[in-house]
Amino acid sequence: MRKPKKLWPIFLCLFVLILLTVCLFAPRQNKIEVTAALDAEKQTLSVTETLRITNRTGRRQKEWVFNLYPNAYQYETNAPVPSSEKRFAYPDGFSSGSAEIFSVTVGNRAADYALSGTQGTLLRVQPPHPVPIAGSFSVTVTYQVTLPDSRLSFGYSEEDVRLSSVFLLPAVYDRENECFFTDSVSPVGDSVLSEAAAWDVTLTAPEKFVASGFGCTSEGCGVWHFSGENLRDFAVTLSPDYEVLQKETDHILLRVCGKSEASARQLLALAEKILPVYENAFGEYPFPELVIGTSSIYQGSDSFPGMVLLDDLLASGDAGMLEFTLANEIAHQWFSACVGSDPVRHPVQSEALCAFAAMYCFGENYGQESFDSLYEGLIAPALTSTRFAGVNPDQPLSAFTSSAAYEAVVVRKGAAAVQSQREALGDTAFFQALRKYIQQNAFQIALWNPQ
Repeated sequence: MRKPKKLWPIFLCLFVLILLTVCLFAPRQNKIEVTAALDAEKQTLSVTETLRITNRTGRRQKEWVFNLYPNAYQYETNAPVPSSEKRFAYPDGFSSGSAEIFSVTVGNRAADYALSGTQGTLLRVQPPHPVPIAGSFSVTVTYQVTLPDSRLSFGYSEEDVRLSSVFLLPAVYDRENECFFTDSVSPVGDSVLSEAAAWDVTLTAPEKFVASGFGCTSEGCGVWHFSGENLRDFAVTLSPDYEVLQKETDHILLRVCGKSEASARQLLALAEKILPVYENAFGEYPFPELVIGTSSIYQGSDSFPGMVLLDDLLASGDAGMLEFTLANEIAHQWFSACVGSDPVRHPVQSEALCAFAAMYCFGENYGQESFDSLYEGLIAPALTSTRFAGVNPDQPLSAFTSSAAYEAVVVRKGAAAVQSQREALGDTAFFQALRKYIQQNAFQIALWNPQ
């Protein structure tokens, strides 16, 4: 087996995280109910959203903060897309995305609110009365989202409509600094830090569409209903061209939405190869279903709780790259969706584990030579590159201006550190530690603490 170079002391202690993790105790999940209607002509989404929030901050709160991510895409000057990639994200030129708020009520009373933040993504709501520790309140917000003409996972094109992170999300509270996390959306990586919640979504759209989303309990006449627990976010894609295949295993419903039946069958077969490897290594798949959809996103892939989104071109391209990407995104169901982490300050916590998992999956399905080949082709160049020599993978998103640098440092160097730990501990202890990490932190947020 190819042995990686000795890495940084902080990463040689990666699995100390399992013992030193600080969990945000969540005995009672928030509940989010959404009613949304898509106007496919105007490309707008009218939303009424009710969030039932329990105060688990440990402090009496006079104000609550929510994230309204569509506003990050309102202006070209600060849209969260790397400059070198804007021509791919907006092939027909920049198109604005935003959210306009019409009303905010707490209980049955109008509440004071304000939008803030450098991208206008922070909605600050003042309930009529301070929220006591362990107290609850309900806030209802009506707003309209304008979708950009883009190839982002938020937007629309002639082929489909992508609704990811369009709905209001409660901000996570930082107990150490006694304030809410108020991060802007970064051009690279994933900026969504959120707690698990119970979601109930009713979506209305033109009947020509087929919907791809987690927890679809009913559909018909242009109305879809989705529900699920332990979801940190919710996403759905719509396309008139989807071919849908479903298969139910002992405990997982696989639902694949491809732009052709052949594509859907290929993705279904790959998922059936990947999931048993991960369940053997990490424990039971954490959701009752896995939805895989394809769409016109330029980034190649994305993942959400119980759902994976793949680029149409990737899905119809090289079979090996498709399988590796799908394996990486499915791994995020354990390391992001199930065990939450801070993707803004410590993205390596999940990214490294998922990149390693994809290589491990190939090794289990195709033999050690396959693992070694992937390591030599993907990981070794990042370790030997003079450009990234001595750069610690534990860097915040703010340290990166390009996806390529993020991929090399956080993802690939991070995966090398995970492999170092596997070799140091041996497979038995290594995978026992990972399973313990998942079991202890399932549907919570495992905050990075390498000290």
